[in-house]
Amino acid sequence: MVSKDEIITILPEFVTLLNKTDPHSEFTNFLTDSLNTIKSSNGVAFTGQLQYFLITPLL
Repeated sequence: MVSKDEIITILPEFVTLLNKTDPHSEFTNFLTDSLNTIKSSNGVAFTGQLQYFLITPLL
């Protein structure tokens, strides 16, 4: 599994790119909120938040 540090490094870059190309989209807002939540989570809460982030856009 990818480490939390790697995810915390990659996601902000993704958010930055989305904010440049599509700043007002629902997905960009969702990703920004998710990033903040994921950063503050640890252990099981981290994996739960990451799973929520990965599955929710598909619903």
